[in-house]
Amino acid sequence: MPLNCMRTNKPQKNKLVA
Repeated sequence: MPLNCMRTNKPQKNKLVA
């Protein structure tokens, strides 16, 4: 999931990763 979030580079996903 984390890798996918980074690939999407989306604001909401980025917040989850960070």
